Amino acid sequence: MKFIKTFLLTFLLVALYACNQVRDDVVVIKITPEVYSDLYPAVWLRTSDLSISPIEFKNSRPTGEKYEIWIEPDDPEIMANRNSADGIKGFSLVGKDKDAFDNYKQPDSLRFTGRLSRSEIRSGSVYLYENARGKFLMFVESVSKKESTMILHWKKVQSKK
Repeated sequence: MKFIKTFLLTFLLVALYACNQVRDDVVVIKITPEVYSDLYPAVWLRTSDLSISPIEFKNSRPTGEKYEIWIEPDDPEIMANRNSADGIKGFSLVGKDKDAFDNYKQPDSLRFTGRLSRSEIRSGSVYLYENARGKFLMFVESVSKKESTMILHWKKVQSKK
């Protein structure tokens, strides 16, 4: 009996640790009026560290390491810069609920697009984004044109070894 209790406790601890590890890999990006500039209600996102940068001047791109995704909550619109040399494929819809994000299984076929329009950006949608650095999942938690906000969850897809 003591062995069974020890085994179950160990199993539970390992399971909880594994769940926390998955959560630690998720980056929540909140785009609100406080994070973009007065010039334009949009931001650039770079996938190397999942950081965002406000639009500094018209038709601007942040300097330094490449920001490759334009996010505009007002429209709403999300657009990949597929003209860059970053090997960007773009976005592909892979699910319509949080479970598709938490328990991702790559579909047999994917169709990529460089731009997600207002009709495609819905709360609960899950997209695969692919570039030369790898594959990422994006879960749209919420989007509000009225409040000019968007909350996105991002995580890198770990390749199977």
